[in-house]
Amino acid sequence: MFNQANLPFYYTQLTPFAQDYTTTTPPGGDTTLDNLGLFREAQANIRKSATGTGMAVTMDVGEVANHHPRNKKPVGERLALLALNNTYGQSVQSVGPQYASFSANQYTVTVNFVAGTANGLSTINNAPLAQHFFVAGTDQVFRWASAKIVGSTIVITAPAATPLPVQAVRYAFTAAPITNLQNSAGLPAEPFRTDSYSF
Repeated sequence: MFNQANLPFYYTQLTPFAQDYTTTTPPGGDTTLDNLGLFREAQANIRKSATGTGMAVTMDVGEVANHHPRNKKPVGERLALLALNNTYGQSVQSVGPQYASFSANQYTVTVNFVAGTANGLSTINNAPLAQHFFVAGTDQVFRWASAKIVGSTIVITAPAATPLPVQAVRYAFTAAPITNLQNSAGLPAEPFRTDSYSF
């Protein structure tokens, strides 16, 4: 079985949790750190360097104070969708919204997704959009920004303190950003950053 040149390999992205949750009372920790965001980014990049791989995104099933979240059924289903699509050639949606580009006009930023990944963009149970969006201006300082769904895009309003033009956008790039942005297949949007800052 393993003696194959291109053995399919599907893996699970690290779920959101506060890395230091065990040291606080009540459990919670610092959810704003970006070290786990960097780890998830490294996981996502595996797909670029290794053929036959796929990643199940888990940003919507995490628990801030538990690095082994209880809601595992969606994770298994997402891994199965990757296999059905990529290995068995079935026409099923297997990935959630994936970042493609952004454009900025003063304080308004529009985020576009890879074609076919953001069809029916919505939130889980039509709840308010979880606000895990940050923008940086010319000072390279990331500030929380408010966002809304507009068709198959996300439109972000940068805070007034942002020195224009907007240089970079981050989504769910912190330790424990439990998200609810999804496509019509119920698959969560992948976290992303558009910058390569070293902090």
